[in-house]
Amino acid sequence: MVYIGVILFFIFMQFQAREKFSERIGSLVVSGVFAKTLGGEQRMRHLEVQFHGLRMEFSASANVIAGFGETRESKLALESFNQFPDGFELALNDDAALRFVVEGGVEDRVVITPSIPRQLRGMRTLSLPFHSLDGTVEAVKGIPLLAHQGPAGLTYASLSSGSQIDTEEGRFVLRVGSEGDALVLERVPEDSDPYVYWFSRSFTLVDEENFADTVESYLNRAYQYWYSVFLGNPGSRDLIGDLGTSLISEAIKRGEYRRTLALLSRNLRQLASENADNPELYNSAAYLGNLPSFLAARQNSASEQIQGITDLIRQADFSVFKTPRLLPFILNHAPFSLAEEVLRLADSVQLETADVNTLINLVIIYLDALKYLDVGEATLARMSDIIDRFVFPSIHKTQRGLFLSTSRSDQAPEANLYMSILMGTTLMQAGEALARQSYTAIGRTLTYSALDLADTEGFLPARVLIQSGEAEPRGDLLSPQSVYHLLPGSYYTPTEYPLYSFLYPGSWIWTVSRLADVKIDDTQYRFFFSFTVGDTHYLLIQGIRPVSSVIMHGIPWKSDPEYFRYSDGWLYDETTQTLYAKMTHRTESEELVLNY
Repeated sequence: MVYIGVILFFIFMQFQAREKFSERIGSLVVSGVFAKTLGGEQRMRHLEVQFHGLRMEFSASANVIAGFGETRESKLALESFNQFPDGFELALNDDAALRFVVEGGVEDRVVITPSIPRQLRGMRTLSLPFHSLDGTVEAVKGIPLLAHQGPAGLTYASLSSGSQIDTEEGRFVLRVGSEGDALVLERVPEDSDPYVYWFSRSFTLVDEENFADTVESYLNRAYQYWYSVFLGNPGSRDLIGDLGTSLISEAIKRGEYRRTLALLSRNLRQLASENADNPELYNSAAYLGNLPSFLAARQNSASEQIQGITDLIRQADFSVFKTPRLLPFILNHAPFSLAEEVLRLADSVQLETADVNTLINLVIIYLDALKYLDVGEATLARMSDIIDRFVFPSIHKTQRGLFLSTSRSDQAPEANLYMSILMGTTLMQAGEALARQSYTAIGRTLTYSALDLADTEGFLPARVLIQSGEAEPRGDLLSPQSVYHLLPGSYYTPTEYPLYSFLYPGSWIWTVSRLADVKIDDTQYRFFFSFTVGDTHYLLIQGIRPVSSVIMHGIPWKSDPEYFRYSDGWLYDETTQTLYAKMTHRTESEELVLNY
């Protein structure tokens, strides 16, 4: 019996014999404990991976969790460790594995890729443990990226789209089953922007030069299409609306304004007489004159619009935020109290339950509030929170670039290209206003990606289906004139500029030139307009008190009821408190001075 006990004891000790090891591959350190069986096989008991103080531990007690939906999960235990020249592989039970690779000889970048066997194909998530040895960890809002600050500097742990990071439990919850379902560990410079890093993980975000070239190429194709419509059918009703103003705006930029306007003017006037009930026809007044008719039509349509906006606000109906340029419109045409009510309603929106379209419109409203009103830090913080926590997670990475999905579903989401371009433009504006380079870079790439899908005439698919890293065009076509106003360079379309921040509610400028600057004091109003040299445009300034004199081109200029017959002139209508003007630019920047 003693003999048998001794044998059993040695057998037991053989199974319990443990050995330790430690290996380094670049900045990746792996150490572990294994036991040897009687047959000489190694059975892993514990393994620890360290990367600049960020630690991941694996053991035979199954601390890797495979998720198969909300109700079912399976624990995966560590079984073996296999090293190769640029990394190693951890084998888990059920034939699952984790492959750690130091990429391209770069010591400060490690890619962790799961291998999912056939029997686990229904797996949706893979949960991996982590903690910090001597540092702090923070999950970046809106994207699956962990920032680890330790003695060795800043390290990012970046996961694929749809993944999550649970800092309380110390878990990377990696979404699997799609392309790019990897976890990347990388040491980065201290000033690295996490959003730029994450969105550019699969490809490089578009820089200013490439973006400008793409927009120029797109507008060239669109302009040729618009001109072909005009030449093919000079009497087309389309010339009244966005197509006509887009055509003229681009003609101004290209030095073809006078020739184009001469060809268009007779047809536009005829169209106007035949379509007197179409409010869009009055936009041509900025190019052709007849400003009083435009103002009367604008004030008439504004009255109806104000009532509709007021009703929606009283009902706390968030669809009011869809109103184009809502806040500038209210400042120009409605009681100021309505602007305050809009901001209160915007602040009341529960961001967690709001749809993506509403969130985009909220960002636009907050940007306009920043531009025209004296808003506080809380408004700026809320705007950033919307972008970081809710807009960014709706942006999907594909082989063709970035696209904004307006659906909260992860199952084959669709991107609306108009909203994608709108968000791209909005992000660029937010980046400039808040000094956030990441917003600017991501916004450029959103717009670029949409324009890159355009055909030879500038038409875009209305939607794209996002699936397996691809963007598949769907739906009807989106005309170039419908997105033109969202693109940089659409300078010369009729625009209302609120003067509230300089004067008071109800004061505004309407012009197709660029309003470069405004300087106001008690005795003088100075407005600086930018337009092409030698070309003429009309403008009006609404809601100002009577002037004592006007200076144009640096000299006093007399008022004349027939001002529109000359190259330059002006008239003040005391009944409507409106100054009408016609200006032919002798230099690119012209100053209009009103003396009091």
